[in-house]
Amino acid sequence: MWSDPPSLPSARRYGSRSPQELGIQVLGAFHVQIGSWLIPDSAWRVKTARLIELLALAPGHRLHREQVLERLWPGFASDSATNNLHRTLHATRHVLEPHLAPGCPSAYLHLHGDCLALTADGALWVDVEAFEAAGAIARDAQDRAAYRAAVELYTGDLLPENRYEYWVISRREELRGLYLALLLELAQLYEAHGEDGLASRTLERLVATEPTHEEAHLGLMRLYAFAGRRHEALRQYQRLRRALRHELGTEPAEATGRLHQDILDGRFPAKRVPTSRAVRAGSPMPNGSPVASPSSRHGPLTSRECEIAALLACGLTNRQIADTLVITGRTADTHLCNILRKLGMASRAQVAAWAVERGLVALRTHGANGPTPKDTYTYIPPGPSA
Repeated sequence: MWSDPPSLPSARRYGSRSPQELGIQVLGAFHVQIGSWLIPDSAWRVKTARLIELLALAPGHRLHREQVLERLWPGFASDSATNNLHRTLHATRHVLEPHLAPGCPSAYLHLHGDCLALTADGALWVDVEAFEAAGAIARDAQDRAAYRAAVELYTGDLLPENRYEYWVISRREELRGLYLALLLELAQLYEAHGEDGLASRTLERLVATEPTHEEAHLGLMRLYAFAGRRHEALRQYQRLRRALRHELGTEPAEATGRLHQDILDGRFPAKRVPTSRAVRAGSPMPNGSPVASPSSRHGPLTSRECEIAALLACGLTNRQIADTLVITGRTADTHLCNILRKLGMASRAQVAAWAVERGLVALRTHGANGPTPKDTYTYIPPGPSA
């Protein structure tokens, strides 16, 4: 054990906390803080740290005793594993409460029957939960500041020191995937608002984390080409190609290869088309009526999903949508699945009807005396952003 807990008036990682608030970091590293006291790493043994990690990640921060025994002492006889658990519980309580008197209940760790729970008299803050909640808020609000706040909470992969623990692996990949998705969505928001420099830096951050993320590389190729940085766009394709070959033994998707060839041949960009190609709110439709405001027009969909819904209404296939938006076919498929889920629909035709009803497309008539069978819906990109 160590001397009296130090006073840390400025806890850099978690900020100022109430005296009994318990804060746990498991992203990037393992740290525990109580109030303003950051427990030193030297205080933790392997099993005491693992016990807190298990409970921090468990639903409701509670686990059945058998689950704890299975994960911390697999293969041990029941009596031996149970004795180890009681010793580890005792040691962990004293890490959290160095001056806990014999026989006194812990304020944080409780074993009631077969249920082991992690609690706090004040709030219990876990960075994973804060990150996921912030990500949900950002996606709901479609706000750049909310996205920035969410991605800053991701300070690294989940428990990197436990890289091969089976109970960590799937959760680590899930959280990493959310982080990468939030970065991509933030970059798309930046580009939709004409902030190409911030969009590029966000995508650069993404590919630095995941070098095989093809859509991020493709987005950088587009942005570099739009900015007149042709050689950087071409180099970005080569970086992607090397990463895919080395990590996955594959080649870039056909759409990415076509974009590379178009940049190489000087065919791209012919003219800048903003990422948000749906008709702008307030702009006149061909019949003179204004488009509904984004809140009523988009419903539960993001701007990119509205673009795809509008292109569906124009009769484009997923492959054609991918080519139009310069994304991979896999990404177009994923967006369509998300659209169907969010709208509670079962078919492309339903999505197309929804896009027409919301004013995302305009009817182009071919007859002078009213509708004809040749009439089609047209997706009209807006002019350059102001």
